[in-house]
Amino acid sequence: MKKLFVSDFDGTATALDFYKIVLNKIGDEGWTYVREHRKTGKVDYHFLNKIFGWHQLTDSEYESLIGTIELDGHLRALLTYLSDQQIDFKFVSAGFDRYIQDVLKKEGYEHVDVITNPGFFEEGIMRMAPNVQSPFYSDVFGIDKGEVMRSFKKEYDRIYFAGDTEPDLSAALEADVIFAKGELIELVKQAGKDCIEFETYEEVVDHLKRGV
Repeated sequence: MKKLFVSDFDGTATALDFYKIVLNKIGDEGWTYVREHRKTGKVDYHFLNKIFGWHQLTDSEYESLIGTIELDGHLRALLTYLSDQQIDFKFVSAGFDRYIQDVLKKEGYEHVDVITNPGFFEEGIMRMAPNVQSPFYSDVFGIDKGEVMRSFKKEYDRIYFAGDTEPDLSAALEADVIFAKGELIELVKQAGKDCIEFETYEEVVDHLKRGV
């Protein structure tokens, strides 16, 4: 039986979503904008590009921002366990590749597969640039994680998924086993599905060892 473990990146492998880290750097004016936006709109990739492009960053400021992002301390243990069990692993993210790859490289995980939106940091501006020709394109999140998961189901017999927010819901509902944290827990329950609640990958490994 061929198995795959899929994880969200921001807020699942990391403590905070990247855009929230950027907002903390912007300060009160950024958070005020978010509160006003949420009254009428979604946190979609158009909104995120507004946040990412709020201020120009120097190269050193960008590197400092990347340096503040810490991965779950149990990620290596998860990857080791999955490798030992011959279970493949992939990140699927509604963020963008530039900062994700920079974080993974910083932490020594540049070999890990990531499916996400294209993006760049050029002339002091970060920007998501989703591929509108992609079969996984979403006008909301840039990438439709549910479509990505459906493509995986053509290749794998059993798929695990771990996530934390609304963009993860469509992917979670395609999984055989759902690990959920944060707002995803209630969203999955509202959809009539069961999930395993977790906070860190250490708990995920414990459940996998029990044979979920």
